[in-house]
Amino acid sequence: MAVRQIKLLGDFCVSPNIDIINDKVWIQYDGTSQPVAEALLEAGILHKDIVLGFHPAELRQYTDFAVS
Repeated sequence: MAVRQIKLLGDFCVSPNIDIINDKVWIQYDGTSQPVAEALLEAGILHKDIVLGFHPAELRQYTDFAVS
């Protein structure tokens, strides 16, 4: 499953980078105006199934989301 949201900002196109790794949604990059994690939560994906991969591994423990 791939989730992709594209926003046009003037001459720029912003597209988040999302991977499915070991049954978790890894957000590798999110440059959108509405955070992709929020959209995934609204779609029914649980906090424990979302990894904010753009944060260093040692900082992920301080978020409400999965560490890995």
